[in-house]
Amino acid sequence: MCSSYSLFSGFSLQKCTHRMSCVSIEFDRSNHLQSRVNSSKVNIKGCVVLLLKEGVMKSPNALERQHRMLHYLSHMPRHILDLPYEVRATEFVLHDLCHEHCFDIDRAAYFVDNPDFNCLQGVAGFAREEAYPRCDHIWEEPNDFMKHMQSCLFNQKVQKIMRCSIKKASESDEDLAAEIARELGFKKHQFCSWNMKHDNHGLFVYEPKDENDDLIKEYLMNGVTLLSFCPVF
Repeated sequence: MCSSYSLFSGFSLQKCTHRMSCVSIEFDRSNHLQSRVNSSKVNIKGCVVLLLKEGVMKSPNALERQHRMLHYLSHMPRHILDLPYEVRATEFVLHDLCHEHCFDIDRAAYFVDNPDFNCLQGVAGFAREEAYPRCDHIWEEPNDFMKHMQSCLFNQKVQKIMRCSIKKASESDEDLAAEIARELGFKKHQFCSWNMKHDNHGLFVYEPKDENDDLIKEYLMNGVTLLSFCPVF
Protein backbone atom coordinates (compact mmCIF):
# COMPACT_ATOMS: atom_id res chain seq x y z
CA MET A 1 0.00 0.00 0.00
CA CYS A 2 1.40 3.40 -0.99
CA SER A 3 0.70 6.96 0.00
CA SER A 4 1.76 9.93 -2.12
CA TYR A 5 3.28 13.24 -1.14
CA SER A 6 3.24 16.23 -3.49
CA LEU A 7 6.65 17.67 -4.25
CA PHE A 8 8.10 20.42 -6.38
CA SER A 9 8.00 20.57 -10.19
CA GLY A 10 5.07 18.17 -10.50
CA PHE A 11 6.95 15.13 -9.19
CA SER A 12 5.48 12.74 -6.64
CA LEU A 13 7.22 10.78 -3.91
CA GLN A 14 5.62 7.54 -2.82
CA LYS A 15 6.09 6.05 0.62
CA CYS A 16 5.86 2.27 0.19
CA THR A 17 6.12 -0.72 2.44
CA HIS A 18 8.77 -2.41 0.29
CA ARG A 19 12.48 -1.61 0.40
CA MET A 20 13.61 1.06 -2.04
CA SER A 21 16.58 3.17 -2.98
CA CYS A 22 16.33 6.90 -3.09
CA VAL A 23 18.63 9.58 -4.41
CA SER A 24 18.40 12.99 -2.85
CA ILE A 25 19.63 15.68 -5.23
CA GLU A 26 20.49 19.17 -4.14
CA PHE A 27 22.28 22.23 -5.42
CA ASP A 28 24.78 24.01 -3.20
CA ARG A 29 25.30 27.76 -3.34
CA SER A 30 27.70 27.34 -6.27
CA ASN A 31 24.96 25.46 -8.20
CA HIS A 32 27.03 22.28 -8.18
CA LEU A 33 24.89 19.16 -8.36
CA GLN A 34 25.25 16.85 -5.39
CA SER A 35 23.68 13.44 -4.90
CA ARG A 36 23.56 10.85 -2.19
CA VAL A 37 22.19 7.32 -2.25
CA ASN A 38 20.43 5.91 0.75
CA SER A 39 18.96 2.42 0.48
CA SER A 40 17.17 2.27 3.83
CA LYS A 41 15.28 5.55 4.18
CA VAL A 42 14.21 8.54 2.15
CA ASN A 43 15.94 11.89 2.64
CA ILE A 44 14.34 14.99 1.19
CA LYS A 45 16.88 17.73 0.59
CA GLY A 46 17.19 20.63 -1.78
CA CYS A 47 14.60 21.16 -4.49
CA VAL A 48 14.11 17.81 -6.24
CA VAL A 49 13.76 14.26 -5.03
CA LEU A 50 13.68 11.35 -7.48
CA LEU A 51 12.38 7.94 -6.46
CA LEU A 52 14.37 5.01 -7.81
CA LYS A 53 13.40 1.43 -8.38
CA GLU A 54 16.10 -1.19 -8.72
CA GLY A 55 18.73 1.52 -8.45
CA VAL A 56 17.98 3.14 -11.84
CA MET A 57 17.42 6.89 -12.12
CA LYS A 58 15.68 8.39 -15.15
CA SER A 59 17.63 11.04 -17.03
CA PRO A 60 16.22 14.59 -17.26
CA ASN A 61 15.23 13.90 -20.89
CA ALA A 62 13.42 10.72 -19.89
CA LEU A 63 11.59 12.55 -17.09
CA GLU A 64 10.54 15.30 -19.49
CA ARG A 65 9.24 12.73 -21.98
CA GLN A 66 7.45 10.89 -19.19
CA HIS A 67 5.75 14.12 -18.17
CA ARG A 68 4.59 14.80 -21.76
CA MET A 69 3.35 11.22 -22.12
CA LEU A 70 1.33 11.34 -18.91
CA HIS A 71 -0.05 14.73 -19.94
CA TYR A 72 -1.40 13.17 -23.15
CA LEU A 73 -2.83 10.14 -21.37
CA SER A 74 -4.47 12.13 -18.56
CA HIS A 75 -6.31 14.41 -21.01
CA MET A 76 -7.71 11.69 -23.28
CA PRO A 77 -10.74 10.68 -21.17
CA ARG A 78 -12.04 14.24 -21.14
CA HIS A 79 -11.41 14.59 -24.89
CA ILE A 80 -13.34 11.36 -25.54
CA LEU A 81 -16.33 12.63 -23.57
CA ASP A 82 -16.31 15.94 -25.48
CA LEU A 83 -16.72 14.23 -28.87
CA PRO A 84 -20.21 13.60 -30.30
CA TYR A 85 -21.25 9.94 -30.16
CA GLU A 86 -21.31 9.57 -33.96
CA VAL A 87 -17.63 10.52 -34.21
CA ARG A 88 -15.13 7.65 -34.47
CA ALA A 89 -13.33 8.43 -31.21
CA THR A 90 -11.09 5.38 -31.66
CA GLU A 91 -9.15 7.09 -34.44
CA PHE A 92 -8.58 10.18 -32.30
CA VAL A 93 -7.29 8.17 -29.35
CA LEU A 94 -5.10 5.98 -31.54
CA HIS A 95 -3.58 9.01 -33.26
CA ASP A 96 -2.71 10.60 -29.91
CA LEU A 97 -1.30 7.37 -28.50
CA CYS A 98 1.09 7.19 -31.46
CA HIS A 99 2.07 10.87 -31.23
CA GLU A 100 5.80 11.52 -30.81
CA HIS A 101 5.07 13.18 -27.45
CA CYS A 102 3.18 10.12 -26.26
CA PHE A 103 4.34 6.58 -27.16
CA ASP A 104 6.07 7.64 -30.41
CA ILE A 105 4.79 4.70 -32.49
CA ASP A 106 5.39 4.51 -36.25
CA ARG A 107 2.58 2.06 -37.05
CA ALA A 108 -0.30 0.64 -35.06
CA ALA A 109 -3.45 -1.38 -35.65
CA TYR A 110 -6.30 -1.93 -33.20
CA PHE A 111 -8.69 -4.90 -33.30
CA VAL A 112 -11.68 -6.04 -31.27
CA ASP A 113 -12.50 -9.72 -30.90
CA ASN A 114 -16.14 -10.55 -30.16
CA PRO A 115 -16.56 -14.28 -29.38
CA ASP A 116 -20.38 -14.02 -29.23
CA PHE A 117 -20.48 -13.01 -32.91
CA ASN A 118 -17.42 -15.13 -33.77
CA CYS A 119 -15.70 -12.09 -35.27
CA LEU A 120 -12.42 -10.24 -34.96
CA GLN A 121 -12.61 -6.84 -36.67
CA GLY A 122 -10.00 -4.21 -37.52
CA VAL A 123 -11.16 -0.93 -35.98
CA ALA A 124 -8.46 1.68 -36.69
CA GLY A 125 -4.92 2.01 -37.98
CA PHE A 126 -2.16 4.61 -37.82
CA ALA A 127 0.90 5.06 -40.04
CA ARG A 128 3.42 7.82 -39.39
CA GLU A 129 3.59 8.84 -43.05
CA GLU A 130 -0.19 9.40 -43.05
CA ALA A 131 -0.38 11.37 -39.79
CA TYR A 132 -2.68 14.39 -39.64
CA PRO A 133 -0.57 17.47 -40.53
CA ARG A 134 -1.88 19.46 -37.55
CA CYS A 135 -1.45 16.55 -35.16
CA ASP A 136 -1.66 18.71 -32.03
CA HIS A 137 -5.12 19.97 -33.00
CA ILE A 138 -7.13 16.85 -33.84
CA TRP A 139 -9.57 17.35 -30.95
CA GLU A 140 -10.25 20.96 -31.98
CA GLU A 141 -10.70 20.01 -35.65
CA PRO A 142 -12.79 16.81 -35.52
CA ASN A 143 -14.42 17.14 -38.93
CA ASP A 144 -11.17 17.78 -40.78
CA PHE A 145 -9.45 15.01 -38.87
CA MET A 146 -12.19 12.47 -39.65
CA LYS A 147 -12.01 13.32 -43.36
CA HIS A 148 -8.25 12.87 -43.24
CA MET A 149 -8.47 9.47 -41.55
CA GLN A 150 -11.05 8.28 -44.08
CA SER A 151 -8.51 8.96 -46.82
CA CYS A 152 -5.61 7.16 -45.10
CA LEU A 153 -4.79 3.94 -46.96
CA PHE A 154 -3.29 2.19 -43.94
CA ASN A 155 -6.36 2.92 -41.83
CA GLN A 156 -8.57 1.59 -44.61
CA LYS A 157 -6.48 -1.57 -44.85
CA VAL A 158 -6.77 -2.25 -41.11
CA GLN A 159 -10.54 -1.72 -41.15
CA LYS A 160 -10.93 -4.28 -43.95
CA ILE A 161 -9.32 -7.04 -41.88
CA MET A 162 -11.84 -9.50 -40.49
CA ARG A 163 -11.24 -12.92 -38.97
CA CYS A 164 -13.15 -15.50 -37.00
CA SER A 165 -12.82 -14.95 -33.27
CA ILE A 166 -9.52 -16.24 -31.93
CA LYS A 167 -10.92 -16.29 -28.40
CA LYS A 168 -13.80 -18.53 -29.45
CA ALA A 169 -11.31 -20.86 -31.14
CA SER A 170 -8.84 -20.60 -28.23
CA GLU A 171 -6.07 -19.53 -30.60
CA SER A 172 -2.94 -17.57 -29.74
CA ASP A 173 -2.81 -13.74 -29.69
CA GLU A 174 0.88 -14.01 -30.55
CA ASP A 175 0.28 -16.03 -33.72
CA LEU A 176 -2.50 -13.72 -34.88
CA ALA A 177 -0.38 -10.62 -34.20
CA ALA A 178 2.44 -12.07 -36.30
CA GLU A 179 0.04 -12.86 -39.15
CA ILE A 180 -1.50 -9.38 -39.08
CA ALA A 181 1.95 -7.75 -38.91
CA ARG A 182 3.00 -9.57 -42.08
CA GLU A 183 -0.22 -8.61 -43.84
CA LEU A 184 0.18 -4.93 -42.91
CA GLY A 185 3.89 -4.75 -43.74
CA PHE A 186 5.29 -4.23 -40.25
CA LYS A 187 9.07 -4.55 -40.09
CA LYS A 188 9.42 -5.40 -36.39
CA HIS A 189 6.14 -5.69 -34.58
CA GLN A 190 5.13 -5.91 -30.95
CA PHE A 191 1.67 -6.45 -29.53
CA CYS A 192 -0.44 -6.36 -26.40
CA SER A 193 -3.93 -7.65 -25.65
CA TRP A 194 -6.47 -7.22 -22.88
CA ASN A 195 -9.97 -8.24 -21.83
CA MET A 196 -12.80 -5.78 -22.40
CA LYS A 197 -16.39 -5.48 -21.25
CA HIS A 198 -19.03 -7.99 -22.44
CA ASP A 199 -16.38 -10.71 -22.96
CA ASN A 200 -14.77 -8.80 -25.83
CA HIS A 201 -11.01 -8.80 -26.30
CA GLY A 202 -8.68 -6.04 -27.52
CA LEU A 203 -5.57 -6.58 -29.66
CA PHE A 204 -3.03 -3.83 -30.39
CA VAL A 205 -0.26 -4.55 -32.91
CA TYR A 206 2.36 -1.83 -33.19
CA GLU A 207 5.81 -0.84 -34.38
CA PRO A 208 7.51 1.59 -31.98
CA LYS A 209 10.12 4.04 -33.17
CA ASP A 210 12.44 2.64 -30.48
CA GLU A 211 11.75 -1.02 -29.72
CA ASN A 212 13.74 -0.76 -26.47
CA ASP A 213 11.74 2.18 -25.11
CA ASP A 214 11.22 1.50 -21.38
CA LEU A 215 8.44 4.07 -21.06
CA ILE A 216 6.33 2.20 -23.61
CA LYS A 217 6.80 -1.00 -21.64
CA GLU A 218 5.80 0.80 -18.45
CA TYR A 219 2.73 2.73 -19.62
CA LEU A 220 1.42 1.28 -22.89
CA MET A 221 -1.29 -0.91 -21.37
CA ASN A 222 -2.66 2.07 -19.44
CA GLY A 223 -2.88 3.93 -22.75
CA VAL A 224 -4.29 1.36 -25.17
CA THR A 225 -7.06 0.30 -22.79
CA LEU A 226 -8.53 3.78 -23.31
CA LEU A 227 -9.51 2.49 -26.76
CA SER A 228 -12.01 0.25 -24.99
CA PHE A 229 -14.01 3.29 -23.93
CA CYS A 230 -14.64 4.28 -27.57
CA PRO A 231 -17.71 3.06 -29.48
CA VAL A 232 -16.96 0.65 -32.31
CA PHE A 233 -18.76 1.36 -35.60
